Amino acid sequence: MPTDSLGPLLCSVDLLPLLVRRGSIPAPTTGLLTPRKTALISLVRQSIRYRELIGTLINRDLRARYRGSVLGQAWMVLQPLAFLAIFYVVFGQLMVTSMPEGPLKERTGYFALAMFCGLIPWIGFAETMTRAAGCITENGSLIKKFAFPSEIIPVTLVLSGMAQTLVGFGILTVAIFVLHGELPHHVWMLPLLLVLQATFTLGLAMFTAAACVFVRDIGSMMPMLMNFWFFMSPIFMFGRFEATELTATVMRWNPITYLMECYRTVFVYHPEDWGGLVEQLSDAQRKKIPLIPASYESFPWLWLGLFALIAVVTLAIGYFVFMRSKMRFADEI
Repeated sequence: MPTDSLGPLLCSVDLLPLLVRRGSIPAPTTGLLTPRKTALISLVRQSIRYRELIGTLINRDLRARYRGSVLGQAWMVLQPLAFLAIFYVVFGQLMVTSMPEGPLKERTGYFALAMFCGLIPWIGFAETMTRAAGCITENGSLIKKFAFPSEIIPVTLVLSGMAQTLVGFGILTVAIFVLHGELPHHVWMLPLLLVLQATFTLGLAMFTAAACVFVRDIGSMMPMLMNFWFFMSPIFMFGRFEATELTATVMRWNPITYLMECYRTVFVYHPEDWGGLVEQLSDAQRKKIPLIPASYESFPWLWLGLFALIAVVTLAIGYFVFMRSKMRFADEI
């Protein structure tokens, strides 16, 4: 997917009235104003205060991704739709005999849907993290000249990525309804999972953006790190299936594993298909399965709670590092 920088968007002159209106830019200056020591809640207040500016930046970012293409923003729908069609043909029809035994093999197309369900949030997460590495340095001219609220730059990146994630899950919901004539069992949990994913991503994005100002090598390393993280995550694997003991251990320590399995519980795991399987597992099998819920018949609240805790702590650390480093951005860029 395209990964255009926010730099040209932020430096646009017609954004200045929005900043002046919010009191962020009283007059041009050669440095930054000294920020107050604020609690984490101030990030939410800043986002609400500059919601008009954030909305403008998100809209321009989404439009800039497909600038010059014939279909334009229609690609936001066409790209995930194409991914889903490819997955359905390859994993639902051509490679059906190579699927692991179990509930996902018994339901038509559900193995492909389960893989697509893991890919949707990963694309938004990985793209945001890759772009976050250079989001401050690429907007250095604006940060040096104005008292610009630089913390809204990672916020804009995250919300832009989440917009695409939301479109992807919308397509997945329609596909499940068309193929099986029913809505996902726990679809009411989707808004909460999206908020938690945005919280976790924002914390990492703020930390990465601040660190990259002082260590530019992070920007070059980020694509490699995200590729490594991709293969260590249950995108093309599943937390409920048997794996090697080493793979199972790695996946248990990976926060993304809990998020992915919660998403799959919402969309593709049918409680009636998994009931009683926990009791049938041997001790050897339990060691090789990354995540075993207390009951397959209910939502994995423990996994959700664990990821929620990780997301909040990550955001707190990322915000703390970003705000402590903010005063030095103008000198280092």
